[in-house]
Amino acid sequence: MSRQELLARIAGQLQQIGAPIRMGEGADITIANEFLDAAWGSGNKRIVYDASITLDERESSVYMWERTSETGGGISGGFSGGSWSQSGATLFRKVKSVQYGPGGKAYEIDLDLGAIPKTVKNAAKEAGWKFHTVLRREKAQFSADNPAPPPAVAAVSPAPPAVTAAAGGFCIHCGNRLPAGSKFCSKCGKPAI
Repeated sequence: MSRQELLARIAGQLQQIGAPIRMGEGADITIANEFLDAAWGSGNKRIVYDASITLDERESSVYMWERTSETGGGISGGFSGGSWSQSGATLFRKVKSVQYGPGGKAYEIDLDLGAIPKTVKNAAKEAGWKFHTVLRREKAQFSADNPAPPPAVAAVSPAPPAVTAAAGGFCIHCGNRLPAGSKFCSKCGKPAI
């Protein structure tokens, strides 16, 4: 499977599970979002999730870096508070995020953070590519050895704005797939044109 096909497959599968992805910000796919811990009783526990995913066609390898950071406090069998951070592997944790769509309509995303690396790893394995979890973000970003592809051949690159909405391409702001005739992106709420 080509790099473009695998990148499109990974992006599509991540969008299906509700991961708020962005394309081409230093890596092929980046995720930077703040979630609420869905299992937290009362109080407020926020989880910041960051990830970078880059495909290296020369090595037929997918590199993924991820980090979760938590802050919050509340009552859960007694007062609990504080913060912590983890890098290298994500805990399987149910989280919620509120996103805003067209016209300011709010919708809630329920997601298991552990499903993100699992989805990427499975897509890579199915395509015959190797999957690597890395501890340093730089390993999962574009570099001199693995530069960003030229815009003309970039996987999942948006079509020109006038074509995007009419043809049902991808949002030029967040990379979300748009149905034909869309005026606004259902993920980020920004105009499709």
